[in-house]
Amino acid sequence: MCIRDSNNNGNGSSSKNRVDTNRFRNNAKVPRPTPRSRSRPRSRSRKDEDISKYELNIERVKSGLDTRTTLMIKNIPNKYDQQMLLQAVDKNHKGTYDFFYLPIDFKNKCNVGYAFINFIDPTSIVCFYEDFNNKKWEKFNSEKVCKLTYARIQGKDCMIVHFKNSSLLFEDPKCRPLIFRNYPDSSSSGTHTEWNNRLQPFPINAAQIRGRRQGNEQSNSKGKKLSLIHISEPTRQAEIS
Repeated sequence: MCIRDSNNNGNGSSSKNRVDTNRFRNNAKVPRPTPRSRSRPRSRSRKDEDISKYELNIERVKSGLDTRTTLMIKNIPNKYDQQMLLQAVDKNHKGTYDFFYLPIDFKNKCNVGYAFINFIDPTSIVCFYEDFNNKKWEKFNSEKVCKLTYARIQGKDCMIVHFKNSSLLFEDPKCRPLIFRNYPDSSSSGTHTEWNNRLQPFPINAAQIRGRRQGNEQSNSKGKKLSLIHISEPTRQAEIS
């Protein structure tokens, strides 16, 4: 007795249907997995975490929990020069710091809007914070408000090492970082001790500066020779013709 498949009509239609179904499956577009989007909140949190490392919590300074000494002074009006800023600092804080640097944009001939200062004693930061943080600048009617944070590089010695081989040393020597040796003023009397800042020469790599100058002189001399050659070529051609 022969038993027929109910799906088979005797003419192979079931196998044909199976082939068509497989063909449809092969031609069907398989959705590609969407790439995972970058986690922006995570990157923001990392950025916020990095910024928080340099925030100045004055209560932690008062309690002695934070003993860092190098600050970054932000939002300085661009017209301020080194002497102006030092006058503002020395008004109440002379002798409390041993490193100071106001970076200059030599192309635009103005400061870049921030400065670095390293205090000898971290407790001196408290009074400095009260005088400068969130305060407007006195000169030029500027609307900028001073903001104090901790610097990424801490300590006088580390700041010197960081800037020692910087290209700023090839520019105006008056714009180099300032380092001081502080000593008490013998003429001061009473319980309050006056301090004097004795400016020390900034340590520089003389060989590096000498090599840089020689390189500049050689490039300048080559440029002059090339210009003379270009100028004299037409005259030679004219004489030959």
